[in-house]
Amino acid sequence: MALTNTVLWHQTPLLHSESITSRLGCDVYLKLEIFQPSQSFKYRGQAFFVQEALKQHGPDVHLVIASSGNAALALAHVCQTLHVKCTVFLPSEAAKKNMLDTLDRLAVNLIVVPGEYYADALVKAMEFVATDKNIVLAPTYDHPALWKGISSMISEVAEQLPKATSPPDAIVCSVGGGSMLTGTLLGCAEQGWDDVHVVALETQGADAFYHSVLSTESASFVLPRGITTHVSPEHEITIATLPEVTSCVTSLGATSSAGTTIKMAVERRASGHGGLTCVTIPDESSMQTCLDFADDTKLLVELAASTTLTPAYSSVLFDSIFGDTMKPVSGRRRSIVFIVCGGFKISPTDLETYRVHLLQTSGVARVAWVNGRSVPLS
Repeated sequence: MALTNTVLWHQTPLLHSESITSRLGCDVYLKLEIFQPSQSFKYRGQAFFVQEALKQHGPDVHLVIASSGNAALALAHVCQTLHVKCTVFLPSEAAKKNMLDTLDRLAVNLIVVPGEYYADALVKAMEFVATDKNIVLAPTYDHPALWKGISSMISEVAEQLPKATSPPDAIVCSVGGGSMLTGTLLGCAEQGWDDVHVVALETQGADAFYHSVLSTESASFVLPRGITTHVSPEHEITIATLPEVTSCVTSLGATSSAGTTIKMAVERRASGHGGLTCVTIPDESSMQTCLDFADDTKLLVELAASTTLTPAYSSVLFDSIFGDTMKPVSGRRRSIVFIVCGGFKISPTDLETYRVHLLQTSGVARVAWVNGRSVPLS
């Protein structure tokens, strides 16, 4: 599946961060997906998926999606551009005024479903899809067309990096359902970047991917109470399922991750090349990073994006992930790319909420987990 479709997504900036570079001692680049039309990386995947759907089903196709926000916005933006009929099923907890106003402006058919999570809306969306052969369910994270579109991020990074720092020594991203990580791994494979160290971060309470990878690798890995697993015969890996999402980082709130994502991650970890590190952090670390990043760059990002950036603002976490591997070698500085995935669900009011929460919980001990090892953060 080649990227031969009309490119609807923007080539987003790759910003060299002087402040983070000076603090970490390696060249730090920020891939700013907040500048996509829907303000997140999901626009790339949905743009490619919609064009594939038009090829297969023709101009009368009616696309439907269940989403807690960012995937729906991405699909709605693409459908408006390509004049495709679109229906969005949104859980009521995600139906905030700014979200509703934006979807209304994009002229989608909006159906709000009682419930808090994506899964609540998905049931109703699937029932709706079954009513008409011209209706097609758009995926939110588990589909090859999404991954292919998202992989374009990495081809852009390859073009944008200075020759002296390409390929980068590491790429850092967050993971929920898995589309961004899968697209990143696919893009690395296409560039021949087998030796690039990939770091995938989640928040605790939305860490199905972390538990899936470690359960696949070790039958003796102890799962937290309530998490269940099953073996996927198709992918030959173990998929962990959370009983519920307890993290406030709703954009990473999948109760399980895509089997393909888990399989690719396990294979990369076993490859003996760059490898892949799995990290989970508390919500509070994402909140603090969101505040730090706003102070540093004057940019607002969702907690899903600040989750990615947490190692850039926590020396303890950074050292636990990378050890000495990011120190200069033969006078050459190492380089890291952070995928700032973007997201619609952030406002100045949210920043104040985070500040209050952090003050109220300032005495609480916080721990990250890196490849099964606990890392005290405070």
